[in-house]
Amino acid sequence: MNARITASAAALMAAIILTGCSENGSGIAADPISEIDPETVISTSLSDTASVGSSLEENDKRSDDQSSSTDEYEKMKATISDSYVFESYAEKVAFSQLMNEGLANVTGSGSAYAIVFSSGGAGKLFYDTYYTTDGGSTWEQGEPLTIYNGTISRFATEDGRIVMIDHASAMFEDAPIVEIIGSNEDHKLTVEEKKDWFDKLDFDKDQPYNAYAKYLGGYKLELTIKQQSDASESETELFHDDITLDSETLMPLI
Repeated sequence: MNARITASAAALMAAIILTGCSENGSGIAADPISEIDPETVISTSLSDTASVGSSLEENDKRSDDQSSSTDEYEKMKATISDSYVFESYAEKVAFSQLMNEGLANVTGSGSAYAIVFSSGGAGKLFYDTYYTTDGGSTWEQGEPLTIYNGTISRFATEDGRIVMIDHASAMFEDAPIVEIIGSNEDHKLTVEEKKDWFDKLDFDKDQPYNAYAKYLGGYKLELTIKQQSDASESETELFHDDITLDSETLMPLI
């Protein structure tokens, strides 16, 4: 690597010398060569190389951490029995089905929570919540949860939380609502709205828009954003890409 850097420094010096030559071809540099410090050029090259290397190491570490988190998450999911059946309005549902619908998650070995639809009205959806600490053998009922009705993309993440992206709700908003659901130490569900979730994404936000998300696992999701329209089939696509979420904030990484 030192040989390559030295060669680069030499090439840069030669370019500066040629650039500094007078137009009459005398070969006399406009500025003294002594002002060029090869050590500075080499130091700058080393700094740039180190910066690139550091970024690659950070990406590799993030990838390793996500892989380890996913493996541990799958082990925790396996500790929850699927034998218990919840009464959801007019149907019976198991924990795994709720997980697939983004309405349940695990928070530790043998610990989990479930959000079960009970009824709806006046633009709102009402849910009963349950939690277990014994692997799903028994479930305790928690406090009810209310969510605005709309078109909702929901998915459970590997850290025990749930992301809900809701548009066309009873709030008549111009942009989707993003809420993060979690469970505290007392097994009470918490809801945090992320009003700036879309801010860093590159698309025209001066017009009303909807969002559709498909979770791919490992804090990655396929996100599509479309201009709002009275007819869904005529929505204009504004953004479509796979994005990665910050594992701490669950905000898009850009």
